[in-house]
Amino acid sequence: MTGVARATKETIIAAAGTIFLATIRGRPPMESTLTKTLVPVHELRQLLSSLADQRPDISVRFRLLGEMWMVHFLKTVKVTTHGAILYDDRTGLISVSDLSFVMQFEIDRRFQRFQPFYHYEVSPMLVARNGS
Repeated sequence: MTGVARATKETIIAAAGTIFLATIRGRPPMESTLTKTLVPVHELRQLLSSLADQRPDISVRFRLLGEMWMVHFLKTVKVTTHGAILYDDRTGLISVSDLSFVMQFEIDRRFQRFQPFYHYEVSPMLVARNGS
């Protein structure tokens, strides 16, 4: 009786392993996934500027370095040289002094290449220092 139970258990484990491998094989390679979800800071700045100018009906939600996700989606009011001013219907204006502190963001409607409710990673801006 134990041999039958053991064989069944091994069969289930083997089947689960096959399903797991099939799931991994069905996904795109990590490189192509990263290039689609990794957004440079300057592209985030362009996106926010485009939303403010062309699609003020689309809102954005983000997560800053070391913080949790913003609770509500925000409307883009103005994009500055380094940051942005956004508006929350419940709390008012919110200022982000430097967009390089944004770690992730999502939008609530499709716009350009960006899909709604998809978490995009923001790649840090590399600054070259003179004399280093």
